[in-house]
Amino acid sequence: MATLQEWVSLYLRHLEVRNYSPQTISSTEWRLKPFLAFLESKGIKDPNSITVEIVRNYQTYLFYYINAKGKQNSVGYRNIQLLYVKYYLRYLYAEKAIKEDPGENVELARAPKRLPRYILTETEVQRFLDSPDKTTVLGYRDKTILEILYSNGIRRSELLNLKLQDIDLSEEVIRINSGKGGKDRIVPIGKIACQCLKRYLTQIRPYMVRDSTNEYVFLSREGNRVSKSMLGLRIKRYAKEAGIEKNVTPHTLRATCATHCIQGKNQREQMHPRYVMELLGHASLEALNPYLSVSIVDLKEAHRRCHPREKKKG
Repeated sequence: MATLQEWVSLYLRHLEVRNYSPQTISSTEWRLKPFLAFLESKGIKDPNSITVEIVRNYQTYLFYYINAKGKQNSVGYRNIQLLYVKYYLRYLYAEKAIKEDPGENVELARAPKRLPRYILTETEVQRFLDSPDKTTVLGYRDKTILEILYSNGIRRSELLNLKLQDIDLSEEVIRINSGKGGKDRIVPIGKIACQCLKRYLTQIRPYMVRDSTNEYVFLSREGNRVSKSMLGLRIKRYAKEAGIEKNVTPHTLRATCATHCIQGKNQREQMHPRYVMELLGHASLEALNPYLSVSIVDLKEAHRRCHPREKKKG
């Protein structure tokens, strides 16, 4: 009889055969490790010993667990951890390794609905995009990166994984290969971002190339692909130079892009949520809910226009 760890290995192979991305498989293995450790602490070695009560106890364990930062993990994090366990148990049931699926009726915790914490105003975006020194090689590279992140809201990993063959300047589009969920998509490049990218590729990047076989678009000073940590640090630096006190990250630009597209100044300038969903690579319109809320400026204007007390003269 296979052990729980052996079943995990079989499950990962099952995902590989079904053409899941290496990132998804690696993430699955990482997220199942705490569950296996929890089962081991309870002396559980046989899959059939996993009951609904055990799964709920694991959910409780996740709730009270204090992480390395001395804090309780977020609801979203706990739900993702439990969701991977539910998928694993569903697989065990499908393979008849267990007689019943103990995770089927265990509900995820209710996640609070939150607005994106930091959305840049159009004025802040302009200051931010103007921060890099375009007269230097690294500055122009960074200017191009920021313009693209704001132009189409692609994810940090999607930007860093871009290769030369993914760029079509004549059509002004970028091909995203194996985005979240292993899905490919094609996104437009805005006019200004496209101009920056064209100059970067023809006049800047050639000076950064150290290995002619390296096809990544954005390179470091040493000619390697730009790293996640480096990108994060550069963005924070430019936000500080622009006098922006908000915590700006690559995701901030993604959320800002989505918000500005949906909340245009008038109906003509408002992008339909369906298009925004395709632009960002979301699987459903529900993921756009945080960006669909009206802005405080619009709300205040509507309040002044419509509230009875506001119509009265002082």
